[in-house]
Amino acid sequence: RREGFALLLSLVILLALGSHTLENLTNQTNPDSFYSFPLGTLVLYLTFTYVMGRRTVAALSTAEHHEQALREQLDEQERRLARQHELLQKLEVEKRLNTQHETIMQDLHDRLGSNLTSALLQARSGELTSQETVLLLQDLTDELRHIARSSSRDERNLNQILAELRQRVQHRLGHGGITLDWDVDPQLPVLANGEAGQHVRAILSEAIANVVKHARASRISLSAREDNKRVEIELSDNGVGFDPAAVETGRGLPGMRQRAQAIGGALSLESRPAGGSRWRLSLPALRA
Repeated sequence: RREGFALLLSLVILLALGSHTLENLTNQTNPDSFYSFPLGTLVLYLTFTYVMGRRTVAALSTAEHHEQALREQLDEQERRLARQHELLQKLEVEKRLNTQHETIMQDLHDRLGSNLTSALLQARSGELTSQETVLLLQDLTDELRHIARSSSRDERNLNQILAELRQRVQHRLGHGGITLDWDVDPQLPVLANGEAGQHVRAILSEAIANVVKHARASRISLSAREDNKRVEIELSDNGVGFDPAAVETGRGLPGMRQRAQAIGGALSLESRPAGGSRWRLSLPALRA
């Protein structure tokens, strides 16, 4: 409003001075008199300069205010993002801890639990000597130490892992009156998943433990072959069979299937009364 009034006043002054100058030029009464129209032009110029200056200052002040408001919003957004990032980090750490806890619990069940089952079978047979008892306890200690290291990657090839499994369980099964038939290709391919070794070992250990606990078998057969770029491992027995639903709960079969899926494989179980049981583990192979 102030700028408009100043412009209006300067135009009125310019009009008045212009009229005065025009009258002097028209009447020719005093040709040497002072012409005031240029003075009116100067007044109008100064008025425009004043108005533009005020508006420029106002625009700069508004821009500075908006900049400060945006800076405050950005600071608040940064603080909010920092809080969200911290929360996500906490959730990630909690998720990682839960995963590690679940992995350790699954390892204790699949690996240490299967060893304890085999040890119980040997103890019940009453054929353990003092030296064999010491060796058995040493095996359990070594297994527990291996689990405590939480190493999920086994650098050995599949043949070495299966050979170690055979060495560990054959003697114990023999003491329990169970014969182990072994039919494994000595040149099995490398598995596509580099972390599959420990999972394969745990799956087979738990499968053998389930046979010992439920099947009352006298013979267990394990075979491993490559078929169409996959490693097919089969574990069967001549026992009385059992209801697969009996191992569908808890950490047994669900945990075994979860392990198989984690390494890109698949695990199936067939069992029927008086027909024994058959475990099939199929894993992707990596052939050059």
